[in-house]
Amino acid sequence: METIKLTTTVRDPGVWLDSELSLKQHVAKVASACFYQLRRLRQIRRRVGREVTIRLVLALVMSQLDYCNSLLSGLPNCRPTLDVLQRVQNASVR
Repeated sequence: METIKLTTTVRDPGVWLDSELSLKQHVAKVASACFYQLRRLRQIRRRVGREVTIRLVLALVMSQLDYCNSLLSGLPNCRPTLDVLQRVQNASVR
């Protein structure tokens, strides 16, 4: 007989759910992945030019922000949680 271990977060295809359904873990992971891609793009943006940089930001960063963002629309007291994603968008524009 196997023992099933309890966990505080689970991953459904692409979305991290915690026991309170606050999606804080999901937002943190998305923001981390987006900032990672922005750091990588910062290293090559002068070599590839403006148009290619814009396309890469749209493909690598904005697509991650858009994925399952409808789940975030009904979060109660979500302002501090969504501020992190707003910072990702602001960094992408710069």
